[in-house]
Amino acid sequence: MIGEYSGTGALLRRHVPGVGMDAHIAFYEGTGTTDRRWPLSDERGSIIAITLPDGTPASINTPTSLPVTNMASRAA
Repeated sequence: MIGEYSGTGALLRRHVPGVGMDAHIAFYEGTGTTDRRWPLSDERGSIIAITLPDGTPASINTPTSLPVTNMASRAA
């Protein structure tokens, strides 16, 4: 697993890598193991959605023809 930490050192999420480069199987939000989420990718490997443990979408990324200059505005 690969940990993602805040600027203060708090554990935010843990990523479960898959086989091969850029393969992302799942990740856990927070410090526990009950909030597992699965990224869903399209035919190019771009993450297009993230599902909650019960399978409902947590977020859906939609394509845009405009360049995204402020990624903070897209934060969930």
